[in-house]
Amino acid sequence: MARIIMISLVVMILSCFLVADDVKTFTNPNSAIVTINPNPFETVTTISVTLQQQAFYQVDITDAQGHVLNNLFNGTPPAGTNNYSWDGTTDDGTMLPPGKYVVDVHGTLNFTSVKRIIILK
Repeated sequence: MARIIMISLVVMILSCFLVADDVKTFTNPNSAIVTINPNPFETVTTISVTLQQQAFYQVDITDAQGHVLNNLFNGTPPAGTNNYSWDGTTDDGTMLPPGKYVVDVHGTLNFTSVKRIIILK
């Protein structure tokens, strides 16, 4: 019995590491799907946000401390998939150094999706 519990615990721990790009996702059913492609990237990547209904949300790029480096979108787009390109720059056009950053998407449908994004340059 103890062996089964230990194996189950190991499987749960390993499954946490398999989702490398998800930092955390709190999503109501059917509210939002967020994808990043490609990730990691060198020159430009696309962040796609899919909503089944129209709602306000914003897409921010932050550093590890949560400081907003680039606000890619802030508004109420139509339902469906909306794509946002990011070239690795801040709001003022400064190129960020290679490293790990965070895509933070949150909105009025009570969803938050926070994913890692990596610049390779």
